[in-house]
Amino acid sequence: MAALASKEAGNAAFGKKEYSTAAAAYASGLKELSASGSYSDLEGGDRELAATLLSNRAASLLGMEKYNEACEDCSASLELDNKRVKSLYRRAQAYEALDKLSEAFKDLKLAIHIDPKNKPAIVAARRVKDALAAQIQDQSPVAQTVRELTADDTLADRRIALLKSLIGTTVDDVGSSLEVLRRQGLPVLWEITKATNSETEAHLAIRCMASMASHVPVADALIAELSLAEIVGLVEGYPALAVGAVGLLLRLLTKCSKPQAVAAGGGEADGTLSTGELEAAEVGRCDVAIDAWAAAMASSEAEVRDAALDAVVNWCSEEAPKWATPVPEEDARRLPMSERKAVQEAEARWKAVIGVRASRVCQSVEVAMAMFNLLDSESSSERQKALAAFGRVAAAIPDPEMVQTLLEPILSASPGTGGDLSFMRRKAALASAMFLAHQEVGVFVLGRSTAVQELVMLISSGDDIGTAAAAETLCLAASNEQGRALLAPVIESGTLDALLDSPNARARSAAASAIAKLGVASKALDTNSSDTDRLLNTAMLLLKGAEDVEQQEGKKLDAAAAAEDQANSARVTTERAVEVIAALITKSAVKDEIAHGSGRCTQALPRLCAACKDGRSAVAYGLAHIFASLTVTNKDVQRRQLAEKEMDITPEQLEELQRITKQKNDDDEEEDTPQRVAFRTQKIVQNDGIRALVRLADGASESTQLQVAMALRQIAVEVPVRGSMVQHGAFRVCSDLASSPKASVKCVREAAWCLGKILVTTNPNVLTEAQRLDAIPPLMRLLKDHHADELMHFEALLGLTNLASVDDATKNRITSEKGGVRALEYLQFSDHELVRRAATECMTNLLPHPKVVEHLRDPEKIKLWVGFSEDYEADFPTARAAAGALAMAVGLDDEELTETLVNKSACIRAFVGLLSCGHPELVHRAGVGITYLADIPHAVTKLKKEGAVPALKKLVKAAKKDPTKWAAVQGVVAGALEAVEAAKEADPSEVIVEVDDAGDFDISEGK
Repeated sequence: MAALASKEAGNAAFGKKEYSTAAAAYASGLKELSASGSYSDLEGGDRELAATLLSNRAASLLGMEKYNEACEDCSASLELDNKRVKSLYRRAQAYEALDKLSEAFKDLKLAIHIDPKNKPAIVAARRVKDALAAQIQDQSPVAQTVRELTADDTLADRRIALLKSLIGTTVDDVGSSLEVLRRQGLPVLWEITKATNSETEAHLAIRCMASMASHVPVADALIAELSLAEIVGLVEGYPALAVGAVGLLLRLLTKCSKPQAVAAGGGEADGTLSTGELEAAEVGRCDVAIDAWAAAMASSEAEVRDAALDAVVNWCSEEAPKWATPVPEEDARRLPMSERKAVQEAEARWKAVIGVRASRVCQSVEVAMAMFNLLDSESSSERQKALAAFGRVAAAIPDPEMVQTLLEPILSASPGTGGDLSFMRRKAALASAMFLAHQEVGVFVLGRSTAVQELVMLISSGDDIGTAAAAETLCLAASNEQGRALLAPVIESGTLDALLDSPNARARSAAASAIAKLGVASKALDTNSSDTDRLLNTAMLLLKGAEDVEQQEGKKLDAAAAAEDQANSARVTTERAVEVIAALITKSAVKDEIAHGSGRCTQALPRLCAACKDGRSAVAYGLAHIFASLTVTNKDVQRRQLAEKEMDITPEQLEELQRITKQKNDDDEEEDTPQRVAFRTQKIVQNDGIRALVRLADGASESTQLQVAMALRQIAVEVPVRGSMVQHGAFRVCSDLASSPKASVKCVREAAWCLGKILVTTNPNVLTEAQRLDAIPPLMRLLKDHHADELMHFEALLGLTNLASVDDATKNRITSEKGGVRALEYLQFSDHELVRRAATECMTNLLPHPKVVEHLRDPEKIKLWVGFSEDYEADFPTARAAAGALAMAVGLDDEELTETLVNKSACIRAFVGLLSCGHPELVHRAGVGITYLADIPHAVTKLKKEGAVPALKKLVKAAKKDPTKWAAVQGVVAGALEAVEAAKEADPSEVIVEVDDAGDFDISEGK
């Protein structure tokens, strides 16, 4: 055959690499098969030969580097035989040569799928895959950005735009940051940083490196490639570059991985780092950091100094990295006690590292004195930052005596520039910082020979900054027993009282807080004292002043510094005003005055509600505590405290004991009553207090969360406000708190209880499905909480009963909770009648859910329900619920349940007995159950044996005589009688199960 001969000739030429001759021979063979060049009509051997010739010619064209024509021949060959591996492989070769890597990879994957052992295809696939990945990366935004930054013809505006884009790309993406390194982008960024021709580009370049360094593997690479000393040198550059250098250095020092000196070896047997190794590895880093912070704080530019203060705070409060702790904190909580010890030891090791950093800050004369001098900065913001930095550094040193030793040189220094007044201001601010960090150190600073006298001098000087600093120190000292002892000269001289009339709002607020703390500590304040009058009025004025400043925000002010000082002053005065009110809030009369106002005090609630911004603010706990106190009586507070301490004494007995021992004055205010609480609660709601509490829950601490949950639960006591609580977000907040793993046990309990209270009277259909379903898990957990009291269980059960009536989704959620049905059954055995009743009603509302049906199939479980239904004289509501559940159960199409009810329980006897109870509601349920039973032959026999027919006839007659009483059940009774009389009894030969009076089974043959 001519075509076959052409193939042989082509193969011979191809073997000699005479590709053009081979291609011509294959073409001749193809022409022999089809002169028209169309091969689709060929069949059998001719079709296969054509596919081979086309594939072979493609191989020749590849040798001739005619890749497009080779692709065409391979495609034509595959149309004739789509599983021809050689055609796929050769087309992939052509695609690869044409740089169509994606198409080449697809052909190679298919070829390997057809022939998994084809080694050339496997090798080619690996090669193409790598090339394809490189091609994709080469076209990535990061690669293009680095190329443009290195190009000489890129304009300045374009370079700035590229750097901004790179910052946004790398800050949250470790992959992009690593790609910058792979593309040799780090040298590019470093060169731009050191260049002097564009400050903007240099600043953006160092910011970009700082954003990259937020990822641990990138930080390691930067430390290896960059000179930390050169970065420190940049701190002395122009402000923007200096700020960027401080930020980059902080990232490198805090984001790098395990210290390399330790990573190479050493440590404990399990790889854990010892305290000594961690401290040793930190020493070198500390030297670099101290040099940088010192240079930055010596800058004449405020923004550079601010960056250094922020860096010190962050450096001395860094959370332990993953390599320093065995397990994350959230996992440690679930560990057994034996394993928690390792976690605690790891935490101690890391605290030692932070202590090394803080100690080096204090030991550095340049850094410590720079921070000390900034305590008297002209900028209020800078003073506050320096105060926070000192406090953080001191708090990071675990040993108070070490802090005292480190502070001695600072306190003993000469006044220097600024004179005695400036020096006294700085020492007063330092004392405040120490009281916040270590109260023992604060007492040490204030207890020095002339410290208290210097505070008096500052106050007498009339200097606003000095007066405010001194008053703040007095306020903090009043919180500590030893600190209060040092304040005698200030109190005796009348200096503290005089501050209440100071024109300086911050001084007034601090003085008011100090007096309130001293009065509460000494129990010298009573409701009608003049001090209480002054403190309340001062607090109200401070709140109003802070509110006025906040209302000015956004308006154009003459100086930015003045605006900043006013904002700081408003924040501090609000904090102190809240402290004063929180200290006085235990007085019942004060509670009423705060809520309603009085002749001596304006209404504070609107301002307190306005002060509730979020749970992160410094006043969040105080505000939440105030609301929690306003919404409860003092007796209830005492009762809760006694219960928590498990003391077997009532509030009344405790009060009498206090009077006898003279711990309580006879002229104390009259008893706080629930009626007064109700009035205060109404005022809170009217002043948008619910939304205020919702805001306080956002980002709140554990203690603030508890106070918010308590306040909301206490507000929910008032039924009329529960709808507002749903509308204003309180229901959602309680669901979140009750489900939060970070909330305390008490907070979870209070929040879940609040949900139960709201649901008792709220139509569940007004809630969204998500709200209904989210409320169920907290309520179920409350039911299983053995520390919850009976009232909590009762209201949680009522709430669940309400939810269970809505739809199958809520029933499914309740029963799907772990141990859900079991928990409800357990509460049916409660000693408290109301809890038993609520649990029974909740189970009834869950019918006909399969899990409840499964529960009722157990004859032992049914005994309880039958017993409840028969105990109507002692507990009618529970009997009504149990009888209703039994009637519903009989009507269900469940053979096993029916068998239990008819043959393994006293259910029939109970129904018949209820017919003569005299209660229409119970008779109605019994009648419905008997009607269902009439369809079961065995049940009919037992009904007649128990006397159901005479009892029903008697009721029919009674209904005729007294239609008013029995009108609602007349139809049911008549229907039941008709159904039983018309029903067919069981075959006597069948087995009948009798249940005696004790509920035991007696099985005998039918007669």
